[in-house]
Amino acid sequence: MKISLGQKSKAVHLGIKNLITGESRNNQRYPFIIGASNNSDWRLGESSNPWSSGMVSITKEGSELVITPAAASSANNTRFHSLLLNGEPFLEPVALPRDSPITIKIDTHLFALFLGQNPKGWVDQINIEQWTVFNGRSNQVLGTVGFDQIGELIATSGHDFNECAIAVQGLNATALWVAALPDIIGVPVYETQEPETDHAQQALAPAIEAEPEPELIPTGQGEYHCPICWQHFDGRHILNIASHPSLRGDELLGASQMRRFSPNRFDDEGNALDEFDLIAPDMACPHCHHRLPLGFVEMPQNIFSIVGAPSSGKSYYLSILIQQLKRTLFEKFDLTFSDQDPEYNIELNASINRLFSANTPEQGRIVKTQLTGGVYRRVKRDGQDVDLPKPYIYNASSNKQESSDKCIVFYDNAGEHFLPQNSTSEDFHILHVARAKAIFFIFDPISNIEFKRKLRGVESVQLELEQYEPDNQDVILAQMNVKIKKALGRPFASKLDFPLSIIVGKSDVWQHIMEDWDEISNPMIEGRLDQTILDHGSKLTRNFLAKLCPAVVAGAEKLSSNVRFFPVSAFGHKPGTYIDSNTGDEQIAPDPQSINPQMLEIPTVWALSQIAPELVPLA
Repeated sequence: MKISLGQKSKAVHLGIKNLITGESRNNQRYPFIIGASNNSDWRLGESSNPWSSGMVSITKEGSELVITPAAASSANNTRFHSLLLNGEPFLEPVALPRDSPITIKIDTHLFALFLGQNPKGWVDQINIEQWTVFNGRSNQVLGTVGFDQIGELIATSGHDFNECAIAVQGLNATALWVAALPDIIGVPVYETQEPETDHAQQALAPAIEAEPEPELIPTGQGEYHCPICWQHFDGRHILNIASHPSLRGDELLGASQMRRFSPNRFDDEGNALDEFDLIAPDMACPHCHHRLPLGFVEMPQNIFSIVGAPSSGKSYYLSILIQQLKRTLFEKFDLTFSDQDPEYNIELNASINRLFSANTPEQGRIVKTQLTGGVYRRVKRDGQDVDLPKPYIYNASSNKQESSDKCIVFYDNAGEHFLPQNSTSEDFHILHVARAKAIFFIFDPISNIEFKRKLRGVESVQLELEQYEPDNQDVILAQMNVKIKKALGRPFASKLDFPLSIIVGKSDVWQHIMEDWDEISNPMIEGRLDQTILDHGSKLTRNFLAKLCPAVVAGAEKLSSNVRFFPVSAFGHKPGTYIDSNTGDEQIAPDPQSINPQMLEIPTVWALSQIAPELVPLA
């Protein structure tokens, strides 16, 4: 069977160039044979292995030129393919496409073929001294070198040989995986590993027998972890998402989603191509198949996890926080804080827009985070469907310094997930907390018995609620302590060192009962975070909280050695009540026209100073 790769040729000629030696031919006589045999028109000579059967024949069939493998693509000594077409086993005849070069590997030779009106001009534009080497997964360019230096460049760069690809300058053809060419390039020996044995080299060569079994990708180890399903993988396992509309239907995500595939063809710039040669830039997790965020392989994710009891105000806190960070980081530190991947932030941005564009409390009300749906996504994990929190992905960067970008990923869990009665042996939904760079625990004073006693007589609709959430906040901290240390394999008695912010919320309700309240001030001064002012305010807040709820202070300081306490008001005023126009029920919500947050962003700014001091310097 003959396969057609393009349109039929007309008044065109064939150009052939050896991409290693530079030798070229412009051919008009057919059949034309390239191989090691005596009857070859282009005899490969002594550089070919004497046992090789690698040979191709180019014939004219009507208006087409057809290239045919003289024998099935077999392996040299069962280790390497002797014949490859565009980096893949060459098994069947192919009609040469017009004006679209292809590559052919024959034994240890690598050719480019071009069918067009000016094959000589095409041959002359190829510079075989300039090979671009790049990581085919991340598109990171390692450098441009001669062909014989490719293996050395990969070894010194530290990149995985299996993840690297090459393209020669001026060819404008499909890039090639170097793992398909180990007999030509040579498998690099890395300084940190033993020299490759024959078996190791064989493992890098493409399979030549029957179609191999799908590789079992470990879920508990790997260079990356998916922000959706929280399973691990290496860069070489990342999938791409097809772009052509005909390639719809994914085995995990269903018929409506574009197909996920493991890329094996690339354009000159290292972009993966789908089956219809369309660029497929979007990447996907090899486990759950959900799209990975933009910039996923370019920068690490700094996870900021928000934890708190039910009804502590986490959802309002996060929505107002994002809006406040965009302003404060720009005004105080000349930083840009923006969506890194807007598609990931659709739900959160909708809440922000609803809240800040509303005229009435009912219009702006944010519904309490539920255990499923909403900010949760149904994910296939280890064969079962689970609901996991959606990540909200933002980017912080300096306006004065290039390449200063930091990826910040926020997670908002339903507080019920942290209650012992909802705990499971796996607890997939809170895995992000164990891997967080910073944790923000929102303490709700209105649910605490001692706070309520001190606040008797204060006018607040929240204090008047008869069925307010029971106070389990010290229990939630204890549960976090157990789960995080278990996930990290740390001894229970040890302390972690991540930044832990204890946010004592709703300060507009209780600040008058704190004797030292007037000594607390904003620590952001002249483009820096004043550590002395921050620590003094934290100490005062800690001592105040310890008198009313010592178990929370003790639980926090048992979990981490790097704890700060912050008084915060997300609204800047006491929320009121309104009658729901749909249900007739009385609801509580802030007045969107009166929102004026007090020191809301300080815990996040402090966390940034801990993980990125170049962005938020300390005074």
